[in-house]
Amino acid sequence: MNTKTLTQEDLIVKTCRQECRENGIRKTTIKWASQVITNWNLMLEDGDINAHQPSELKAIIRENLTIRDSIIIASMTPSISVDELTTLAAGNDAYSAQPNAISTWLEWLNGNTDNAQAHAIAALESDEECTLVCIAYAAINYGIRPAYLN
Repeated sequence: MNTKTLTQEDLIVKTCRQECRENGIRKTTIKWASQVITNWNLMLEDGDINAHQPSELKAIIRENLTIRDSIIIASMTPSISVDELTTLAAGNDAYSAQPNAISTWLEWLNGNTDNAQAHAIAALESDEECTLVCIAYAAINYGIRPAYLN
C-alpha cells in the first residue's frame, strides 16, 4: 500500500493532468499558462513570490516545459533578478529543478557564470536529466558565452 503523502505540487500536477484528459492539452495549457504567467508577472512587479502561488508555479513549470520556456522569455531582461527563483527552488525536491534551470539560463545569459553554475548543480541534483540545465552547464564548462557578451 502506497502511503506517500502528496505535496501541494503533486496535487496541482494531478489536477492539471486530469484537466488535460477532460478538456484537451491545448485548452488546459492555455488555462494554466495564463494563471502561471500572470502570477509570475505580478511577482516580478512586487517582488513577493509567496503572494503569487509558488507551488502552482513550481508544479506547472515542471509539468509543462512550454510554460517554463514562456517564463524564460518573459524574464529575458537585465532588470530581472533570480533571487525569487532561488526562493522558489528551495527544498531540493523534484519540483526545484525547473526554477533552478530558469535561474541557470538567466544567469548564463547575463554572464554570471559562477551563479549559473551553482544553480545548474542544484538543478542536476534534483533532476539529472533536465535538458535545459545540461545545455547551459555544458556551455559554462566549455567557456561558451552568449555572443552579445563577447
